[in-house]
Amino acid sequence: MRSVLRLLAVFLAPIAATTPAPALASTLDMAVGDQVVVIRPTEMKTLVGKPTALTPGTCLVVEAIEGDDLTVSTGKIGHLDRASVIPLDEAVGYFSESLKKDLRDATTFLARGKVLFHLGDLEKTIDDMDECLRLEPGSSEARTIRGWAWKRKGDKDQAMSEFDRAIALDPENSLAWRVRGATWASKKEYEKARSDYTESIRLDPQNPDSLNHRALLLAACQEAPYRDGKQAVTDATRACELTAWKNSLYLSNLAVAYAEIGDFDKAVEMQKKAMELAPLNQVQSMKDRLELYLKHEPFRMTWR
Repeated sequence: MRSVLRLLAVFLAPIAATTPAPALASTLDMAVGDQVVVIRPTEMKTLVGKPTALTPGTCLVVEAIEGDDLTVSTGKIGHLDRASVIPLDEAVGYFSESLKKDLRDATTFLARGKVLFHLGDLEKTIDDMDECLRLEPGSSEARTIRGWAWKRKGDKDQAMSEFDRAIALDPENSLAWRVRGATWASKKEYEKARSDYTESIRLDPQNPDSLNHRALLLAACQEAPYRDGKQAVTDATRACELTAWKNSLYLSNLAVAYAEIGDFDKAVEMQKKAMELAPLNQVQSMKDRLELYLKHEPFRMTWR
């Protein structure tokens, strides 16, 4: 019955209320700061390192527009053709229309589920990953996204089970290693978290997210034996380099790393740079960290 209801949901609200315009028309009013979604397999030419393959459902932020060329960010920053994306608010409808034509398209269930996850609709994310895995049981990516949704719902054991299976299906799935590492951190298994982050970095050395996660663990862990400030500075610096020093979160975590090694002048400098780039809803928490550094106090993190 649950499966039948999920299939019927393809045709019901809110999806039916969102009929997408053709992708080209949808992109005409795109602006810097907009969130967009990849609708077909494409390649992002990154500013640093090798090009990155992007799959349908990947969510990006527009950083600059020049004709048909978009500069976008998803951890990494790079360029792609604007015809390969549509606005975020049209993406669920776009993929739902595709599913009306073919309910056996596992790739489209995966793509829509990734968008729903980005939007915070965890129940529907899990439903779409269920359908994807029913059609394509060997999808490591679907296992990873479903596990991530369970983690955000607070079921860490179910999440861990999904990540374990995702890694068994594809040991080179760097995202699965990274999010499992984050789950270990939330369970206070810090050595296991570090190990998973390290494997994620080994598999994808140009991924700033994995470097950033390990940097924060090594700089801000509550338990001193697991901190390594020098390595944290190295990791956080590399994450900033890979994103052309334009990612406020990575800059802020570089500040955490500098504070851990006692270089509070650099911590203040990096935190101020991060605040210049940060969204308004993050500025206050960054101010709180800045106050710590001005008092020559390091930042400590509790993972959930």
